[in-house]
Amino acid sequence: MYLENLGNQKIRYDGSHWYASVRYSDTTSHQEKVCLSAIKLALAVGIDHDLVYDVESAEKAVKESLDWLFGEEYYNYNLLMVKKTIQEYFYPIDENQRSREAHPLRSFLKEVLQSIVSEYNPHCRTKLEKLMSDYLAEEQGLVLKDNPELQVEFKRVVSEFYVALKVRRERFKQRAILNNYNYFVTFTRDDEKLESFEEFEIKLKNTLKNLKQRYGWKYQGTFEWSENGRLHAHLLVSIPDGTLPGKLTWVDRFNEKKKRMTKNLESDYFRERIGINDFVAIDKKDLLNGHTIDYILKYITKSTDQIYYCRGLSDGVEVDVDELEVATVLYYKYCARVYFFDSDFSDEESDSYVNNPNVDYFKDRYMLKQGSFL
Repeated sequence: MYLENLGNQKIRYDGSHWYASVRYSDTTSHQEKVCLSAIKLALAVGIDHDLVYDVESAEKAVKESLDWLFGEEYYNYNLLMVKKTIQEYFYPIDENQRSREAHPLRSFLKEVLQSIVSEYNPHCRTKLEKLMSDYLAEEQGLVLKDNPELQVEFKRVVSEFYVALKVRRERFKQRAILNNYNYFVTFTRDDEKLESFEEFEIKLKNTLKNLKQRYGWKYQGTFEWSENGRLHAHLLVSIPDGTLPGKLTWVDRFNEKKKRMTKNLESDYFRERIGINDFVAIDKKDLLNGHTIDYILKYITKSTDQIYYCRGLSDGVEVDVDELEVATVLYYKYCARVYFFDSDFSDEESDSYVNNPNVDYFKDRYMLKQGSFL
């Protein structure tokens, strides 16, 4: 009953399940307006007759009304609108969230947050709030408990920061899973070859951009400052066979974290142009179940830190989902997340269902172009 409303959707993979997010449109057609009026009228009548007292009773009252007015299929066809209307009635949106007028203290609090994150890089929300509150009290003479209005904006700014951070992490992980990366690479600036950090960043980005245009490389990652002040770049890279210039050789190098000599696979091509580099071969299991992605994500904590993606990467694939089986639907205030059965993406040749859907099988079954996974 949900498939008629889905159509062509962007399918994403969160590491365990395939899902599609269906958002409610702000613009409604004439038919949708008629349906919305009928739903609100059914709610009002049900409330007047003491038939509506929770979400379940509201859905029952609306269903009976729509079935009587338009037929049984009408309710199923407009189920998303019914759920949204009932949710907004029982859980109304705070009027303060609707207002687009920014509080005068918001920009100031954001500057304080950015300075605290840049200087201390706290990984715990409690620690960040304490550092900010201490700064406001000691430097500005603002005590949160004595200023309720400031305290509300304080909580809101911190919450928005962590929501944005969560979105960046999820987007990074989704793109990493959907692209067939075969190497995890770390680059370190050579002080003798590249005088400044800006030169290191520009040189590395231009080199990777040329390799993408010539040989179809793909990459994503971020930069990280080590404790000793050295700049590193951690990247997931997809290198097609036979497209890596130069040679990969094993070299002995002292590992500062492990405090011992280790063997590293190094490219002489990048060694000559960038500096020290370390190539580690990975596969899909490392991306799905390993710590490769988490290792990079731990450096993506500052909102000022940039995540670098090559052009053409996608965090999902466009597919007509009318023929897919829906496992369950989770409703939120502004969208519905539709999850699909894992069996839809299992390996038929092995005659068994797998816990983690196979990306290649999914791609072959729906005849998706390779461009969708670039």
